[in-house]
Amino acid sequence: MGVENEIAKQWGYSRARGATVAPVLDVAIYAAGDVLFDTTIMPGIMPLAGGSLELRSIEVLDENNQGVALDVVFLDSAVSLGAFNVPPALTPVQARSILGIVSVPAANFITLNTARIATVQNIGLVLQALAAAQDLYVAAITRGGTPTYTAAGLKLKFGFY
Repeated sequence: MGVENEIAKQWGYSRARGATVAPVLDVAIYAAGDVLFDTTIMPGIMPLAGGSLELRSIEVLDENNQGVALDVVFLDSAVSLGAFNVPPALTPVQARSILGIVSVPAANFITLNTARIATVQNIGLVLQALAAAQDLYVAAITRGGTPTYTAAGLKLKFGFY
């Protein structure tokens, strides 16, 4: 058993953890490359301040049955990608907060009656919080089509280790 697992055992937590995000969406028609939802906090996801986790999986539940490709952007702070329905507007300094981007292809969506669900597995992206923080942030960008969503039409689940 590794040192990190021993520490986890002593402190009473498992390294495997999950987070669910239900972002607020714009209800107008999006275009490819638009900010789908702006930076949303995943509070206290890190077991320790300044800690890191490995992102293993993402599940996207599309309750509006759009099934459009998107990029999920992970950040270490609450830096805004910009307004809904326009391309991201980050400065180079703001872009330093991006920890990584994971694409969810349209082909990954499977229709389940009136909703679609997509899963991306085996990601392996290491995400690290700022030195005194336990939070991570997430945003998304559309990558195809002209989808229309309700304000609460997407739910995202993240699997970490």
